Amino acid sequence: MQWVNAIHALESVDYRVNLDVLKVVEAIEKDKSRRLPDSLEDFEKRVKTFDDLIDSLDKEDLKRIKADSERKELVNEQKAIRSRRSAFTRAIRRANERKGSTFYHRVFADYRGRLYLHNSGLSYQGNDLQRGLIEFAQGRQVAEADWKFIWLHLANSWGMKGAWEERVKTAKQMKSKVLGFAADPINTYDQWSEAADKWQFIRTCLEIRDLLGNPDYQSKLIVEQDQSTSCLQHMGLLMDNVDLLKQVNVGPDYSDIYQTIGDALELKSAVSKEHRRKIAKSALVPYGYGSSVLKIASAYDELDLPYLNQCSPQERFTLAQQVLEKIGEILPAAEDYKIQMAKRGAELLKQGHTEFVWNTPSGFEVHHRKQKPVSDNKTIRPIFYLGGGQTARLQAIEPSKFPDTDRLKRGLPANFIHSIDSAVLHHVLIAADCPLAVVHDAYGSRVADASKITELFYNKLLNVYDSLNPRLLFESSIGEIEESADLSNTEKLSAVPYPFKNNISDHSRSLIKNSQHSLT
Repeated sequence: MQWVNAIHALESVDYRVNLDVLKVVEAIEKDKSRRLPDSLEDFEKRVKTFDDLIDSLDKEDLKRIKADSERKELVNEQKAIRSRRSAFTRAIRRANERKGSTFYHRVFADYRGRLYLHNSGLSYQGNDLQRGLIEFAQGRQVAEADWKFIWLHLANSWGMKGAWEERVKTAKQMKSKVLGFAADPINTYDQWSEAADKWQFIRTCLEIRDLLGNPDYQSKLIVEQDQSTSCLQHMGLLMDNVDLLKQVNVGPDYSDIYQTIGDALELKSAVSKEHRRKIAKSALVPYGYGSSVLKIASAYDELDLPYLNQCSPQERFTLAQQVLEKIGEILPAAEDYKIQMAKRGAELLKQGHTEFVWNTPSGFEVHHRKQKPVSDNKTIRPIFYLGGGQTARLQAIEPSKFPDTDRLKRGLPANFIHSIDSAVLHHVLIAADCPLAVVHDAYGSRVADASKITELFYNKLLNVYDSLNPRLLFESSIGEIEESADLSNTEKLSAVPYPFKNNISDHSRSLIKNSQHSLT
């Protein structure tokens, strides 16, 4: 039950609030011209304009339909602004409650084994502001060799892309600007707030200032290393496909699969490389989760890019189709994995399985269950009067004992992979002799521990696929291998002819051992 030990390890990590960042946040909050807005400008007036127009038109009038849609977008934007504002003020309040003291987080696992910190309004699994405010309670002195992780964290929080060596080199060139920001963060806010993750960025600037000013400084900064396109990396390892592994940074060479796919798209007008990359990434991430064309098209509706803004809904849907086709062309092994796992799910359904249950390499028992909802009886729902002549009924849709076979099959490829990356994380947490803050496939450590965590991650990734073989564990859990079989020795287990091989090849092992960019 290694996952239980992983939860204990994560719950034992002690944190504190960085007072310098809190001071900057509070100063910006007091500045009405810089703080997050409470509301859209003239929101009530704009809503009323839409209401008056809608009331003056027939229900079937196209102008009314369009106005109604635009009103909903306006209301949703207002809700988003208020939500961001609420999260911002809540984080400040929580930080003030905890400043000067050490605190911990309770942890829970979802049905795949992914670990979550209970939402307290101030945690490392929160937004950029929360991450900028939080640091480890215990620090460590930073060696010269550790500095690359500070520059890498600065580059990542600024929003730089590319091989990690290039990011480190570019970040170092910002040194004078960084020290200027740290010397006067309030008056330079308009400059450093352009960073992708501005609060983590200024936190790193302050850390660089303190490290350069005091050689004995004990760094408590949390620097994050994120597994690059983790879903695709696991697909490559499960299929033992060397080409796919190289395309997604398992090995010594850097590859930007988002840019590769983005550059291959046929678009109707000129689009920058950066925006092409965003279009591809916005599809490739949900692709790994098993999302459909509709889901990706919906993501394009929300993505604020000039090219997408000038496209009609139908054109964004067609673009989503094209991106999925390009993914299939460029990453055929990933598509093959999804097809094979869906077929495996279909076979299990034919065998009478109404849910799929398997063990992960950390001893976590996954219950992959999807049930058809049973709609309630509308006639017995109470009616609520909302005012202005509007009414609403409460909707109660309950799960049933009947499996949703389509969702079971579609969800299996992604959930199997998430159960594996969770197991890797569990093993890293257990073996680490230092504090870690984790977010699914990302590992936050102290600067002085980052090199050790990198090596530990690769060792555990290799160990999971070599010694603890998730493919055979999956089949044994479902029933393809006898339950009495000794799973600690996969060499004695009979090979499963479909859909997976017995063990990864020597070539795949070598790529893991020599990886430089899989975790960046």
